[in-house]
Amino acid sequence: MMAESNDAIIDMEEEDNEETPAVGGDLGDGLEDSDSDSEGEEADEQQLAASATRPWSFEYYQGFFDVDTDQVVSRIWRSFIPRSSFMVAVNDKPDLYGPFWICMTLALSITLSGNIAGYLHSPGSYTWQYDFRHLTFAITAIYSYVWVIPGLLWVWLWWRGVKGKSSTLLALICVYGYSLTIFIPSSVLFTLSSGALHWVFVMTSMVLSGAVLFRTFWPIIKKKDKKLAAATIAVILLLHAALSVGFVVSNAAVVARNV
Repeated sequence: MMAESNDAIIDMEEEDNEETPAVGGDLGDGLEDSDSDSEGEEADEQQLAASATRPWSFEYYQGFFDVDTDQVVSRIWRSFIPRSSFMVAVNDKPDLYGPFWICMTLALSITLSGNIAGYLHSPGSYTWQYDFRHLTFAITAIYSYVWVIPGLLWVWLWWRGVKGKSSTLLALICVYGYSLTIFIPSSVLFTLSSGALHWVFVMTSMVLSGAVLFRTFWPIIKKKDKKLAAATIAVILLLHAALSVGFVVSNAAVVARNV
């Protein structure tokens, strides 16, 4: 009996020894799978980071629109009250989301208000027609202003040796785009006012939005040559005034065609 008992114990030990490597093998396979997964994730992150540096990739432009609603609303309110540089609201994180939709909203608002005003002022016997050319003009003028003028200003600042996060092309476009926000409510009032009030609304918007540009760009430009900086600011404000006058003139032209 003792011999049989010893044989049974030996057999059980041998079975345990045979099963142990199998468990160890499973753990080893699990570790290998975990390592391969982590390597795959690292490869994906590296590929994403590499794509973010290529201008022809979608990831490169994704960061320009990485902004939440609270940030956009805060920047919009900041553009209405130009107490200091708009770069305080940007906080080294300019975006293109706000400027893109502000420009589109403004173009549609100016077009609709102009056509509605033309309808309201047209004679009863006149067959009113919608003017699609007004929309084309508004989109071309507004987007050209927000993209081309900052591009020229960026080249000028680069040539003058002005560097910093506040003088990047993205930051300049961001400032120009948000500065036009106040023209949206002014354009809506075009439908409820006469020609004289049009000028009052637009001039008020021009002064406030021009103050945004002045308070933002003057501290950046004046670092090199104040006389040249003053001339640059004058050109910026003159172009801004030209756009503002264009809003009134285009609206008046639409109304005149329907009278």
